[in-house]
Amino acid sequence: MSIKKLDPDVINKIAAGEIIISPTNALKELIENSIDASSKSIDISIQNNGFKILQISDDGSGIKKEDYPILCHRFTTSKITKFEDLSEIDTFGFRGEALSSISHIAHLSVTSKRRNEDLAWKCQFERGQMIDETLKPSAGNQGTTITVSDLFYNVPSRLRSLRQKDEFNKIFDVIGKYAINNPGIAFSLRKIGDSRIALVIKKDLNIKDRIRTIYTSIVSNDLIDFNINVSAEDTDDYGKIGFISCSGMVANLNYSNQVKRNIQPIFFINNRLVTCDPLKRSIDQTYSSYLPRGASRPFVYLNIKLNPRILDVNVHPTKSEVRFLHEEEIINIITLRLHEFLSKLDSSRTFKANTFSASQMNSASTPSSNKHKNILNSSLKRQESKLVRIDSEQARITSFMSQKNVSLDTDKLPTDADGNPNSSFIEGKDDVYINNEREVTKVELTSIQTLKQLVDENSHYDLTNIFANLTYIGVIDYTKRLAAIQYDLKLFMVDYGAVCYELFYQIGLSDFANYGKIYLNKSGNGLNIKEILSPIKSANDAQIKMYPYQNTTYASIKIQAAHK
Repeated sequence: MSIKKLDPDVINKIAAGEIIISPTNALKELIENSIDASSKSIDISIQNNGFKILQISDDGSGIKKEDYPILCHRFTTSKITKFEDLSEIDTFGFRGEALSSISHIAHLSVTSKRRNEDLAWKCQFERGQMIDETLKPSAGNQGTTITVSDLFYNVPSRLRSLRQKDEFNKIFDVIGKYAINNPGIAFSLRKIGDSRIALVIKKDLNIKDRIRTIYTSIVSNDLIDFNINVSAEDTDDYGKIGFISCSGMVANLNYSNQVKRNIQPIFFINNRLVTCDPLKRSIDQTYSSYLPRGASRPFVYLNIKLNPRILDVNVHPTKSEVRFLHEEEIINIITLRLHEFLSKLDSSRTFKANTFSASQMNSASTPSSNKHKNILNSSLKRQESKLVRIDSEQARITSFMSQKNVSLDTDKLPTDADGNPNSSFIEGKDDVYINNEREVTKVELTSIQTLKQLVDENSHYDLTNIFANLTYIGVIDYTKRLAAIQYDLKLFMVDYGAVCYELFYQIGLSDFANYGKIYLNKSGNGLNIKEILSPIKSANDAQIKMYPYQNTTYASIKIQAAHK
């Protein structure tokens, strides 16, 4: 059989299969891109456990329009320029293969807006190439939204080999690990079509609270800080082998028999999520001297800092493994300190056990003592029903709306002096907005000031606070305009028609003389007012009739507090 050169499409599919093994791997690459872009909020949405839709949105630096044509080409990156840069790299990405690999085995859409630009740009990619006709201006918030659809649609063998039911837990796990290692960044995960949010991590949560949110308090209650700070006398010795520091949280010796599952240790080396079997075995052996035989594996999270010059990050296609010089010495440093740390705890360790005195056993049979015990136990138990599990700041209400693909004909849009489409004419998506920075016109009209004062005087503090911090649940009955909202532990039913009336009335007052301009049929290039008004003309009167509700109790809500 003669040797033949493989077709480029076959080569790219093989390479993509090595890098993107499952939706979890694709998500890991996209999360790392978001962190590299200095994002402070990362929202993930999935459908069919990431196989149908995998979407990630961040508020990072964004992508330049000029970079779109080569965005999904192999080996295109902004992280390095020469091979020697790998020895100094402090970012996650460096090969420029992630987006290229995804585009060869899925449909890829990218929407991105940079801070100083008026609008976002949206484009679709297939097989590493930009589809030119899909590059359109779009409404968008600061940052980037990447949507991966139909993952492995052209690799049926890979699709059949994966257990799709298990993928959600893997996605949850990888998001949790990056959330633990990146305090200061907010994370959220939700299933498209499900009103519940699967995971919410606020950006101001510390590491222990993040672990509690992800792994429950059963795990977090028995954790303690673990740090190796290099002292002055150790600097020379540690510096020679490239060890800088180690920090994290580890399980103490107050063994809890409530932890039924083994949680794999979480290792980050220079902020890279990696597996390190030698370190894992050494830590397990250290704990085995202190914990009972058969105990669940203790929780361990370590963030290890090494000199980049001793680290080789280009070892595995998925970057899940790294190699570093003086591996044995560095592992010995960590496990020796852990052994010293645990030995100090050993003298004060406690075990949870059920013990009863004779008097307790005798009184246990009396009804009064049982009642007293029940009251005492109930007061000590964590009351799950009293916990607030929602965060009104994490997800926008528009994330629950159906998403529509909006395409814009840029040829028909007015342009500015540079020939770019005017952002005032951009029709936005359901869940994004344009914030044009322009000078605010101060309004001193007595009539407007009087109306604003009436709103302030009639506003109710508690109701205003509820609307400013509510979490949207869903529509109860659209024919009656009823929707459900949640605030803390309370569930409310509201007439959203009346709320909208008051909302837009107050927006009209607060933004008076600052609405911006939209030109209608100006020199033949403006928007057609007939086309804009045609949906209203054909609408059913019952669907748009809301004005009789203007004098309801909603007038006592200062809704612009929530709007702002």
